[in-house]
Amino acid sequence: MSRRRMIQRLSICALAAGLAACQYPQLSWEDLIDAGHEARLHGQHADAEELLLEALARADRFPPDDVRRVTTLAALAELADAQLRPDEAETLYRQALAAAEQALGPAHLDLAPLLITLAELYAGQGLHAEAAPYYERAVALLEASLGRYHLDVANALAGLASAYYLQGYHAEAAPLYERSLEVFEVMLEPDNVRLADTLAEYAGVLRATGRDIEAVGIERRVLTLRSAP
Repeated sequence: MSRRRMIQRLSICALAAGLAACQYPQLSWEDLIDAGHEARLHGQHADAEELLLEALARADRFPPDDVRRVTTLAALAELADAQLRPDEAETLYRQALAAAEQALGPAHLDLAPLLITLAELYAGQGLHAEAAPYYERAVALLEASLGRYHLDVANALAGLASAYYLQGYHAEAAPLYERSLEVFEVMLEPDNVRLADTLAEYAGVLRATGRDIEAVGIERRVLTLRSAP
């Protein structure tokens, strides 16, 4: 049986009766991960979780530097997040980050997506003080590897700026907004929502730091961007 066909059959079996009813002793970690993703795509979250937990049990037997444990924990975290279980998602993402640090080292570029995901998870709950350190670390990793003029760096900078701004640290936020906008202005389309949102927050920082005249011009531009068809 081909691997693709096996995944399809496992997914159908899991969706119909649960993993326990599926007898596939030849299943690999990859098969379980793929079937878990397939079940999630069909909205069968309980089956997806069962498959991914089985994948995690396999991954726990791998060497400490095996990134498959990171992948499995991140997949479980994404599932918890999709089910609106933020506390569980946070725990799983933190476990995934710890596993990634163990497998790759604390300065590896591949840690950046997990750092940003955790930062966004906290920011989405209004926990901006908790989000900021993860954004800070992501910015450092991304900038060291990709350079200053990269869209991923600009996005992380904008996230960090927002975390500072929403805590009232306006002086710290202003230069971060300026650095991110320097890249956004070149790399994003003029009607991109990310550009408009960042400009709007930057205008708020300008007003908070007494730069009202500059803020007015940016606010007018934001209105133009957001009213464009």
